[in-house]
Amino acid sequence: MPATFERRIPQKYITLNLDNVRLENMHLGRIPDLIVTSDGYEYFIEIAVTHFCDASKKAFYIKNKLSCIEINLSKLKNQTDLEPLIRRKLFEEPDGDNKWVSLNPLSKIGTQMVNELRAEVNKLNKDASDAESRLKTAANYYNSMVDKTAKLDYKLGKQRSDIKSLSLVGPAASQLRQIKEQVAEKNLQLNNIAEKLEAFSNDKAELLAYLYEIEGKEKELQIKLSMASEEREKLLAEIQEREHLLEARQQKAAEMLDYVNSIESKLARFGLSLENAQEVAELHSKKDLMEYSLQVKLQQNEELIKQRFNVESQKLSELQKKSDDLENRIKQQLGVLDFYKKEAVTAQRNNKN
Repeated sequence: MPATFERRIPQKYITLNLDNVRLENMHLGRIPDLIVTSDGYEYFIEIAVTHFCDASKKAFYIKNKLSCIEINLSKLKNQTDLEPLIRRKLFEEPDGDNKWVSLNPLSKIGTQMVNELRAEVNKLNKDASDAESRLKTAANYYNSMVDKTAKLDYKLGKQRSDIKSLSLVGPAASQLRQIKEQVAEKNLQLNNIAEKLEAFSNDKAELLAYLYEIEGKEKELQIKLSMASEEREKLLAEIQEREHLLEARQQKAAEMLDYVNSIESKLARFGLSLENAQEVAELHSKKDLMEYSLQVKLQQNEELIKQRFNVESQKLSELQKKSDDLENRIKQQLGVLDFYKKEAVTAQRNNKN
């Protein structure tokens, strides 16, 4: 006999040891092919050769809570030497065509099947609980990854801002280097001018001494003295003009130095100096590479988490569906059990009366 009420592949079977067999006896207005007794319970057997149990017969067995099994021998109807074929069909090679039409849940087999169904429901409930736990773990992991992704997006935004600032610093550093070179060149020119002025000042002192000496020769050298005086005035005017030019250049150099210092102050706020220009370019390249690698990893992690989340959700849905089906079957069997309990109580009352 099939070990389960529903058809399964592969199907399990149990052996039914018979205590009594009655052939085509009337029972409640019906004549089944066989009525057998095993362990004190009656089982009704319908043999299907040319036709199977119709809807009314199935409804009769189900309504009266009778255990009935239909044995399919339709494949043997044109065979000869049937006894070994039937023996093989029933005991050696059942092919899954035999099925329960109805089953009394109070019988030995019915009780066994109900217990197995309950055990299966408990196992499915446990599997569903485990799947739900795994799903919650996956959801928590997914949420944590979403939080990490948001933090990484924030860091990436900040890094982009820093990189943008650094990209602005690059041209300023190049301009600052050019200015420093120009300042150094101007300082060299100023030093040369200062040396020339110092030499010219020495020449000026000697010339004045010479002029004073000429003025002592009042009459003989009057013309030369007059010419020397004019020359001296011109020379003094030129010296004064050059001194003004030197002051203007010194002021320009001071302004350039102030500009250089202001740029160095701006660079200092980013923790940089002029010597960091090459390091800034390398850092810019590393930032781009790190940003691309981070985006790839985030996409891979997000796809993996979504796949795991979908798989666990599908498993939980399937387990929940199986659990609901089994609970409905148990409710039906428990309803039958309640019916028999009420019948038993009624029978006891009738016996007392």
